[in-house]
Amino acid sequence: MRRFLITSPRFTGNIEVHYDASDIICAIFFRANLEPKGLQWLKARIPATGSMDIEQAFEGQPVTIEQKEFEVTWDDFKREYPYSRNMHLALAYWPKLNSSDQYQCFISLAEYRKYYERNREWYKYMLPEKYLKTKQWLNQWAKL
Repeated sequence: MRRFLITSPRFTGNIEVHYDASDIICAIFFRANLEPKGLQWLKARIPATGSMDIEQAFEGQPVTIEQKEFEVTWDDFKREYPYSRNMHLALAYWPKLNSSDQYQCFISLAEYRKYYERNREWYKYMLPEKYLKTKQWLNQWAKL
């Protein structure tokens, strides 16, 4: 994943653009005060594919584009994990994961959620601290 921050002297705040592993835009966060005309101007220039082209799209414009490290937060994990019991115990394991593991863990939650929905019996629920501690994101939940 790639993450870019766009700033400009023409507006306050920033625009955050995320591209997925396939280099396709997956999210835009507008944290800036923009007039509707400025918003349209900006949206027209952000490439839907090819994060490498984002700097070319704004060439000659009064903007600054910075590529930033992509970070998955504890709140992201907590929001996506399908079972909230003992979440306070899982918090101790989250900071021990490196950023790559945090990202892989977060991405795996979509398949784990589907698995969870297919197997609603209480004894099949995995507490979130076990999911993190035993690196359950490495499993192929779609095949289970």
